[in-house]
Amino acid sequence: SICTKDTQGWFDQRGYDCVWYEIADGRGCPKYGNQIAHEFSTAEGSASDNCCHCKNAVASNVSPAAVAPSSSETCVDTPEWTNVIGIGCKVYQDSDLPGCPMYGTSYTGVMGSAAEECCYCKDPTCDDFNRNCEE
Repeated sequence: SICTKDTQGWFDQRGYDCVWYEIADGRGCPKYGNQIAHEFSTAEGSASDNCCHCKNAVASNVSPAAVAPSSSETCVDTPEWTNVIGIGCKVYQDSDLPGCPMYGTSYTGVMGSAAEECCYCKDPTCDDFNRNCEE
């Protein structure tokens, strides 16, 4: 049967709920679907057990095309960009999840935030582990 409602109160060990999975992972959650619930989550199990986007291998409410550049576009990090403490885009790619949900808007400098200036942070479909992001 097709899932129509995410499990209310479920979130993973990093604090991400089902909405994050809709943005950061493909249909069926092939990358992150095995992430398990946080000990304070009101539901047990993995994202694949609790999130419709992960349960259903069909279109979700959030289309990756709506938040990521199309395959015909090439994203380029803003040249010479650093945040207010001098950290560049590569550090965000090495230390945050695709789309930079943890730090993408932190330490915004005069050149803007990582979420605005770094491809890895603009495109939550980038592959964190295989570095399939344009740099």
